Amino acid sequence: MIVRNRPRFVVGAVGLVTFFAVLTVWMSPIADGKSGLVWADGFFNQLSKSSAYRLPELLRRAPDYRGQVFDVTVKTRTPEDAARLAKVFAIALGGEKGPEPFVAEAAGSSVHLKGDLGAAAAALLADAEPVYRNQDEPLQGKYGMSGREVLYWYWTGFGEIYKHYMGRAEVGTANFASAMRTKVCEPIYNFHGIPPARASEAMGRLVFLLGFYVLYTLWYGFSIMFLFEGMDISAQRARRREV
Repeated sequence: MIVRNRPRFVVGAVGLVTFFAVLTVWMSPIADGKSGLVWADGFFNQLSKSSAYRLPELLRRAPDYRGQVFDVTVKTRTPEDAARLAKVFAIALGGEKGPEPFVAEAAGSSVHLKGDLGAAAAALLADAEPVYRNQDEPLQGKYGMSGREVLYWYWTGFGEIYKHYMGRAEVGTANFASAMRTKVCEPIYNFHGIPPARASEAMGRLVFLLGFYVLYTLWYGFSIMFLFEGMDISAQRARRREV
């Protein structure tokens, strides 16, 4: 290795050494047994959970689907699963009376569900709120299941409800049923246990992490550049040889 510009080479070498030193510290347990990477990942998960909160918007739309009756049969893996699914919808629809009588009956590994879409959606949204707040006790007392399990059975049932309306070419209604899965059940299930945080309420941490990311990226890039320049290695366009 030939060093042609010692000052630039030293700056680049020191930059790389300190870059990896900071990386080692960032990957090590530095706060409550968590590494900086885990802490940052948890923080961005909190922001993501808050941004995925769509319950108030969907709750305002639910009354528009009162009177939309679904009648589906859901296949489950075991009779026990069918009993749990039927229990969730029976309790949910029993507490949210629609204009039509509801059915939630298990027979073997199948469940017959019939009821009002608006009422079912309102029940799901009401049950999803405490789960979003990481409070399982209300649903544990109501269904005898954890909040995540209740959401899973809602997700399963609404999957067939979505297919029911798609099969009838009622796309708008089908999209609303799909939103119950993709905008309610899935994000709240996946983010369960993570406290939500709004960006406006955590601006200091957000600015620090984004600024650190930009600075750290530039730090690495300039260190490599100075190191190569110190060895007189640079990217140049090849000269065209003329005959």
